[in-house]
Amino acid sequence: MRWSFRRKRESATGTEHEVGNRALVASLPTDASVEERAAVGAARVAAADRSGAPANRVGDLFPEERGVPEVQGRDLSATCVASALHHHGSLVVRGLLDEGTVTRVRAHLPPDSLRVTLPVSAEVDAMVAGVASAYESSGLVRVVRDYLEEPPVASAHRIVVRRVSRENSGLGWHQDAQYFGIAAALSVWTALDDCGHEGRALGFVPRRVAHAITPERGFWQDPTMNETVSQLLAGRPFVEPALRAGDALLFDELTVHRSGTRALRAPHRDLMITWFFAPSRFPDAHTPLAF
Repeated sequence: MRWSFRRKRESATGTEHEVGNRALVASLPTDASVEERAAVGAARVAAADRSGAPANRVGDLFPEERGVPEVQGRDLSATCVASALHHHGSLVVRGLLDEGTVTRVRAHLPPDSLRVTLPVSAEVDAMVAGVASAYESSGLVRVVRDYLEEPPVASAHRIVVRRVSRENSGLGWHQDAQYFGIAAALSVWTALDDCGHEGRALGFVPRRVAHAITPERGFWQDPTMNETVSQLLAGRPFVEPALRAGDALLFDELTVHRSGTRALRAPHRDLMITWFFAPSRFPDAHTPLAF
């Protein structure tokens, strides 16, 4: 079934949506349209308590790990995510998606990047439904909900199934807080083919950075970021996990990371990327889609 809702014009500032109370707290069916997800997402953000966000900190479950911790997809939990991110900066999830799910998601790879902007095409609707189905079947939606301690919303600007060509130069060292500020967020970066063996995945500073780094001039091109990263690493090499299809990287807006440095020998690499947020900390100027 689909959640039912109706549009109601409230003012010249835009359109507000009325949705059932159940939709505000429960996961949506995987075949919900982008329009329905946007309606419920906007309602979740509007109804959220913005007085504060939970600290969500736990002890270090990986005290011997000097790099990026790893867990199997079947063992993934909110506690694992919180521990890894708050003590090591990121987490590798092996086998988050099984082979059949990867195949189904790959069917939505577009020739060019699809932008999730309302109103959407049937192709974009199908892509988002495929992403939602993959996350639901893997148990990820439940884990994200438990980690954020709120029914999750994703940024429509940051849901993508895409193919990255060999010519793409990638990004240097940065935090995503430089894009949208400090938020209760979780990025899920999933490989749809092998990444990091003969091509770029992501590189990480394997430690928690608890503040937003402000470059002296503009974004990742600022050479002072390299100096800052050298200080954070304190002589240790950064970590660039190799991924198989179905493996995922989890991190948040404060994680210091960059595109991998290995030469891309394959003609391309295929990825699925989603940024989830707690509705109470959802960034301005983004469109929330409920999951």
